[in-house]
Amino acid sequence: MLTGWLKRRCFMSLSSSAMSAGGNSSGSASALPPACRQFSTACAPPLVIPTTLSNGGSPCEPTVVTHSDVFTSPRRPDDAWEVAIMLNWRIPACAQLIWKRADWRICADGGSNRLYDSVQMVAQNAPPLNAICGDMDSIRQDVLAHFTAQGVKVHDLSHDQDTTDLQKGLALARGFFSSMRDTHKKQQLRVIALGALGGRLDHTLQNVNTLYTSNDDGGGSTTAEAPMELVLVGEHSTARLLRGPAETGAYGWTEHAVPVDLVHEGPTCGICALANASQGRAGVRAVTSGLRWNLDGSQEMAMGFGALQSTSNLVEPVCVDEHGRGHVRVATSGPLLWTTELRGES
Repeated sequence: MLTGWLKRRCFMSLSSSAMSAGGNSSGSASALPPACRQFSTACAPPLVIPTTLSNGGSPCEPTVVTHSDVFTSPRRPDDAWEVAIMLNWRIPACAQLIWKRADWRICADGGSNRLYDSVQMVAQNAPPLNAICGDMDSIRQDVLAHFTAQGVKVHDLSHDQDTTDLQKGLALARGFFSSMRDTHKKQQLRVIALGALGGRLDHTLQNVNTLYTSNDDGGGSTTAEAPMELVLVGEHSTARLLRGPAETGAYGWTEHAVPVDLVHEGPTCGICALANASQGRAGVRAVTSGLRWNLDGSQEMAMGFGALQSTSNLVEPVCVDEHGRGHVRVATSGPLLWTTELRGES
């Protein structure tokens, strides 16, 4: 669903495109206006990107970012070292799958209580915890004693009151990843934060903000030392950041290939821009394929607070691979928040 007054106009635009393309809502090369180029992949529907930006420039070929799926099991033979961080909120039903598959496991402060008290995790013979970190104001003493007796390394960071427990966990994961790179020989760090969505709104907003800052070195550039992919997982949703060209070093557009495990998540999804698009501000433009209600990249459909947001959208199973994954393509002029709904017990 495309929220806001543009919803009706978008439906009309998509219907017209579908008629021109013989019923295919993603369009076809013959139906494209001359001011568009078509990018396609072996599986996902074609992506149609406007050649002219709002500033009058002409974009280069878009940088393509390929995302990982969160749920596919068994462990993917990719080039990422995966860390699971458990936060102090309700453990998602999918936690066992992610916890078992991770290369390293961290509990952030009160997340240790959640793991200790989880009947499900104990029943599933969850792999051992590797580290506990945080300001240590939420962990119970009996839980601390239990994990300390098991040899779990405890990082008391109570002197640091300027970062959240999630940020402390990310810093610990990044440091260990870098120090062990000669051993694990992986080139990318992937972190899945369990219990990151839900609960207090200020906590949730700060976790979402961490998506935006997780690869920033404080000077506005991405950290080359350990590129990191961060995914937030709650009881009912997942969230990840689709970075824009300013964050990926591209000009004009960044194209994202996003797999959606339709066994565990979706088809309900959302694409939101957290930028201010009110009072004439430009907002974030995006082109999508693989969705029920696709975005066309026009300035009229620019997204942000005070303008359009694409919520309650649906992944169309245009192409499902052998792992049960659908495929969505998103080209964006700025950072976007991609969310999916979790599908019950995983």
